[in-house]
Amino acid sequence: GIDGGRWRLAAFVIGGALAGLAGGFSAALSGVVSPETTGFSIMVLCLTSVVLGGTRHPMGAVLGAALAVGLPELLRDFQGAWLLAYAIATLAVVLWAPEGLAGMVDRLRRAPRDRKEPPAWPAVLAPTEGPRQLGVDRVVKRFGGVEALAGISFMVARGEIVGLIGPNGSGKTTLLNVICGLERADLGRIALDERPIGHLPAHAIAQSGVGRTFQAHMLEGETRRDELARALSNAPAFLLLDEPAAAATDRERAELVETLRRLRDAGLGLLVIDHDIELLSRLCDRLVCLDRGRVLAVGRPADVRADPRVRASFLGLDEAA
Repeated sequence: GIDGGRWRLAAFVIGGALAGLAGGFSAALSGVVSPETTGFSIMVLCLTSVVLGGTRHPMGAVLGAALAVGLPELLRDFQGAWLLAYAIATLAVVLWAPEGLAGMVDRLRRAPRDRKEPPAWPAVLAPTEGPRQLGVDRVVKRFGGVEALAGISFMVARGEIVGLIGPNGSGKTTLLNVICGLERADLGRIALDERPIGHLPAHAIAQSGVGRTFQAHMLEGETRRDELARALSNAPAFLLLDEPAAAATDRERAELVETLRRLRDAGLGLLVIDHDIELLSRLCDRLVCLDRGRVLAVGRPADVRADPRVRASFLGLDEAA
């Protein structure tokens, strides 16, 4: 839900303005403007002050700045080798005080730390509001001469879980990318209720009520839950999940199923990609099977799994067989 381009431009403009202001003050103070005043040594001082002081402690910036000003005077006898002494000091802090000197001081004097309660799902989820249906109508997406999506049509209603299955390369992730605005459909219509959203940028689609998680093959349990919490932070009406159970343990899969069912009961509409057909059969109200960018079958999990075309697609058999 964040316009990345807008914030990158704002950061560039603000950073440039502050740099220009600092340059003006420096020129007024020193009476001279020279590229040498912003040479490599100044950059090293700035980096060292951050590393030595620490970035997560309130006093880190103060202590780091004091050291950045004082160390050159203390290392004056090293003459041209003072940068080497800086490097050694920085490396020592990184190895033995990664939280910075300010954090190390707190650790040595055993200052109490804030203890936060571990995050947990609320006992009762608030009812979901927003659009009632997410519709995909004859959506086409081409990459050069490759037709990744060839007229995909189906619908997801709030309060149901739809599983999206198919062999690798069938267009599942591409479809999610098109729905959430990371890719632009060449043809077709994507709508929330009667409102078209296919022309909107990704952040506007997220603000309209569509959340998204991404493939997470290497994520551990806590990080996996963080990814789901991030997708839910905008209170979406529909949630798109790309292989949320990949590389998960049996316990994590059971927790995921329970969580997604609670979200469905709270009124969310969920579209879930996964290669675990057994998991999706237990979880989903309907399955949509894709193959080569086309819909092979839509219906109840048992009916889709029994479809000869679906079995042939997953087993790699000749379609005529």
